[in-house]
Amino acid sequence: MGRPKKLFDEREAQIIGEAYTLYRFGARMLEVVIRKVFKIRISHNRIHMHLKAAGLAHDDQKKKNQRKWVRYEREHSLSAGHIDWHELDWSDLKVCVIIDDASRMILAGGEFKDQYREQ
Repeated sequence: MGRPKKLFDEREAQIIGEAYTLYRFGARMLEVVIRKVFKIRISHNRIHMHLKAAGLAHDDQKKKNQRKWVRYEREHSLSAGHIDWHELDWSDLKVCVIIDDASRMILAGGEFKDQYREQ
């Protein structure tokens, strides 16, 4: 099922190994370095697979476990709230609203020219 796995070619393996010995970065940073320095595009997933095969990287067990769902909300209304600030692309106005975390209702809001003064 799915797309067949693409095997490493020697050129990719050589570039990844050379970039790792020069910079000692992880896969995500090496992706950017390889793209800029070596002018070849290799995804960070493929880089990480190569580094794992060479024994230069390993999987983090904490990241393999399913994360517990944590919602940013409270049990009782008005026990906590937060402010959302949004800048409109088509206008110079800014919108600020205060939201109750338990009920997710908008408690107050307004349009402002900047964050320091009222309209």
